[in-house]
Amino acid sequence: MGHIVLVGLMGSGKTTVGAELAAALGVPHRDSDTDIERETGLTGRQHAARDGIDALHALEARHLQEALAQPGTTVISPAASTLDDPASRSALRDPRHLVVWLDASPAALAARLKPDDHRPAIGPDMAEVLERQAVERTPALREVADLRVDATNPPAELVEAIRTHADAVR
Repeated sequence: MGHIVLVGLMGSGKTTVGAELAAALGVPHRDSDTDIERETGLTGRQHAARDGIDALHALEARHLQEALAQPGTTVISPAASTLDDPASRSALRDPRHLVVWLDASPAALAARLKPDDHRPAIGPDMAEVLERQAVERTPALREVADLRVDATNPPAELVEAIRTHADAVR
């Protein structure tokens, strides 16, 4: 098996579930927010403010593609914006990788999200932004996902469901 990639909208739990899954499997975890901050010294919000949102999204896509190109198995938690990039979607369709869609309604995700320093400023109505992103990104999520799980379930349940599926496809 190649990499296990967790995709979904902002707030779907990619970082949390990714860290727990990687620990359970005994493999590394790559998170685009952490990778970008390590490389640039800036949070996503700072990067977007300095260079623009398109530059941030390009950097997020590059980080995903670099992580997918590494040998071995890693759990990867990419930024949701990587789904907007055709080259990233193509790389995610590689049959060696298991792509897991952490799915939840925009309203459920908006209730989870709190203002923080790493996400770009997206405006006062988080639910509206997530609803728009869901409309825009759901076709890409369907295109790349091998497994779709309900992201409103507890992380431990999601880890177990993903592990069971991964074991079945090895």
